[in-house]
Amino acid sequence: MPVWFNIDHRYFVFGTFGVTAGIAIYSTYKLRSERRRRKEDNVYESEKLLNEYLVFHYGSPSEILKVLPRSLPKFQDGGKYLKLIGAFGAQKDALDFPKRGFLKTVPKKFFKDSDSTPLRAFDIGCAVGRSSFELTQKFTEVIGLDYSQAFVDACNSLKQDREMPYFIQDEGDLVTHLKAVVPHSLSTWLGGYIGDNGRPVYGFDTLKKTLGPDFDLIEDVNMPFFIRETAHKNQWSVAHATVWRRKS
Repeated sequence: MPVWFNIDHRYFVFGTFGVTAGIAIYSTYKLRSERRRRKEDNVYESEKLLNEYLVFHYGSPSEILKVLPRSLPKFQDGGKYLKLIGAFGAQKDALDFPKRGFLKTVPKKFFKDSDSTPLRAFDIGCAVGRSSFELTQKFTEVIGLDYSQAFVDACNSLKQDREMPYFIQDEGDLVTHLKAVVPHSLSTWLGGYIGDNGRPVYGFDTLKKTLGPDFDLIEDVNMPFFIRETAHKNQWSVAHATVWRRKS
């Protein structure tokens, strides 16, 4: 019998397994490397573009047009520029686009306040989310979709914390640190924040204002409760309970 027919199949199987595993590991490495390269090459995942879109969506006129030509006078009303023309060729209606887009795209005449049917909005290309937040004024549910993972992460951060720090480039390595803030008028919080008038807003006051037209407040009472964590650490809290009766 020729020698080459005398094959030990155990070594053959192990050898095949080793080659297959090696190919799988190499393929996974190449796939992850390609994804990492594409992410690095994708301008929409860069910190620079994220910051530019944050100031585009949430920046004030003075933050966006920080440097104006000396020959261009500043016309202000409540800290906002009313006239932005001259060397930049800018016009006042070119600012605040994410908000204006909502106001023009969703006219009030199509949606009545008395409508009880739940409404959904789908914001395709939501970027960092200002228009999506604006849509919550009229729609029960709003879903924002964007190609950039960095933009979507910023949206979720703003949804959770209502604010997000960022910076804009001024010159070279010189930057200005800013903060993107979701307006309180778009907030779903009942209270616990400073209102647009500079005064604190408390949840109980908002609850009374919201339910007052249709319900009578029967009683409100503070109810303490105790939660054990460990033998030496515990929580003692006070819940505010309210009782309401629908008006006849």
